[in-house]
Amino acid sequence: MPYQTFFVLCRIDSEIAVKRLSVDAAVQVLLGQMFETQELEFLENTEDLIEFDGGWKPDEGEALTVSIPLQTDLLINAVLNPLACDILQIEGFSEENVRAIFSGRIENGNAVVAIQKFSSQQILEHKITLFQNNNVLNRLTSPAFTLDNKLVGLLQGQTLIFKSFHNIRMIFDLSDLYRAATDQDIDAFAAHHCLTISNIAEFKTEVDQVSRKLIHAIQRNGVLDDHTAQEILRRAELVGIDVNITEGRVVMPSEKAAIKRILRFLHDDIYEAPLSRQRYVSKSKRRV
Repeated sequence: MPYQTFFVLCRIDSEIAVKRLSVDAAVQVLLGQMFETQELEFLENTEDLIEFDGGWKPDEGEALTVSIPLQTDLLINAVLNPLACDILQIEGFSEENVRAIFSGRIENGNAVVAIQKFSSQQILEHKITLFQNNNVLNRLTSPAFTLDNKLVGLLQGQTLIFKSFHNIRMIFDLSDLYRAATDQDIDAFAAHHCLTISNIAEFKTEVDQVSRKLIHAIQRNGVLDDHTAQEILRRAELVGIDVNITEGRVVMPSEKAAIKRILRFLHDDIYEAPLSRQRYVSKSKRRV
């Protein structure tokens, strides 16, 4: 099924909304061909898909993936039921805070959504735009905008594929991947059956922003649910990380540097080079 219906994604405060573009038959065909070509170009030479964790920039031939269904379901629902979307009123286009233009098609029962980013610089009424008529230049006064020459994202089912975090975050809120743990999050972290923290109030004063982000990431990936204290101890010994266990629980240290060291270990940020045996802090989660 080709790309036939076209939408805009608008952001109003922290909420996003989808509206449908009304186009004539000729423009429908033109845009359909454009999105089809841009999808092929986006996927060209994309051999590896890497799950995005906030710390990896893809190389040539790679793309990143993330699942954010609370946001992307709006796009999928629009593609599946376009008539349920309000039509965008072009006269007020510049006030809609449009962040993306997208279209979708159905492939093997699943929605495939091609996404372009959109910025206010593409709105022509903000500029002096001239066009010629009978060899005379006239100024464009009607609401108008340009389209991008490439996709920034491709949604396949619940998987959002992208190559630039900078561009995709202009459309979707990915801040949860970078969110720092609050005091309430630290209370939940401290209450985990795999850990013990002797003085939670003092612990909170010792954890800086980096450590709070690590705590949030550890809670999100569930590593403490997947491994016992004894497993953590054995793995830590392999990379030279000191871990103490009391009554079957990992004892969190009280000193700032030591806290950060064990948090980095729990977040898989400690890497030992197989030849030199040197240990490094790695921000990459790219799997070999």
